[in-house]
Amino acid sequence: MLDKRVLLVDDEASLRRTLGLNLMQCGYETEPCPSGIEALKKINLYAKNNIPIDYIVCDIKLPDIDGMKLFRVIKYRHPDIPVILITGYPDKYDSEEIKELHVDGYLEKPLSADDLIKKFETYDMEHNRTWTDANKIPAETGMMDLAITKSMSAYIMIKMDDNTDMFNAYKELYFMDHTLYCDMTTGDYDIIMLIQADDLKKCRELCENKIHKIPGVSNIDYLEISHPVFDDNLSNVMITVEEALFKDNSKILKKRLLQKNLSSYVLLQVEKEKLETIFPSLYLDDNVVYCDYTYGKYNMILLMQGSNFGEIENVINEKIMALDGVLQIKKFPIISGFEGNF
Repeated sequence: MLDKRVLLVDDEASLRRTLGLNLMQCGYETEPCPSGIEALKKINLYAKNNIPIDYIVCDIKLPDIDGMKLFRVIKYRHPDIPVILITGYPDKYDSEEIKELHVDGYLEKPLSADDLIKKFETYDMEHNRTWTDANKIPAETGMMDLAITKSMSAYIMIKMDDNTDMFNAYKELYFMDHTLYCDMTTGDYDIIMLIQADDLKKCRELCENKIHKIPGVSNIDYLEISHPVFDDNLSNVMITVEEALFKDNSKILKKRLLQKNLSSYVLLQVEKEKLETIFPSLYLDDNVVYCDYTYGKYNMILLMQGSNFGEIENVINEKIMALDGVLQIKKFPIISGFEGNF
């Protein structure tokens, strides 16, 4: 029998080992992946080498990306590869949401290799799949350059004089041309804003010639948005993720529903050598609305949301602080700046 290749995505090492061995004994070559990003990198690498993947088995709870989100990314590029979702926490997930995704199969843990093989065989029968032709992954073509997807933007971190009429200064900055977002915050900065222009020179001129001259502005930290340099494989993975999840416009689709959620800016200093691990993990976090790589005093800026500030604090303490390579974290809760409240 022709061996069929299974990509097994689960962060539990013992499960990958046990299922991988049992599937191999039944004629299935198994490629284990401990995380969603590693799975996407492996799929991309296989595509470049025209190596078929016949089935993907994916845990819903992964350390870096929700499994249902990963399902959408995989299906965006490779709709013909069946993806079987598995979970050990069925009560935590909405069965209707899983149903609406039209997943190719769903199993609850604990499960065996026989359970998976039955799912594979059922899928093959329902879709009249034969194995005279391998399920080849189409090679990636026409991938846009990551640099093109990033606008020419900069964060302006503003400290105001103590005796300033803060609200009037805020309104002037909020309604200024080229302002994308403008928020009043607590902490070392009183106002954090995001500006956009045709080029970075124009952004710098706006900062120096206009923002700096607003009455009451005492100090500014200027952070230009850039794009992190990854190896080609990870760069293509990140582009695919953005296209699949936010393909119309990531900055619009990931809307800041400030009326319904509490938000904080989180500024990070991270080791450059660890950026390739840290950036994708935070970019894909469900509490992170934006994740930008910047030049200046900090090299990453997150806009995080939660139902309360405690939820945001828990993500920071339990996930972000635990990441190897995070050197410093500064939090700036948003206290005003809700759109349309003038």
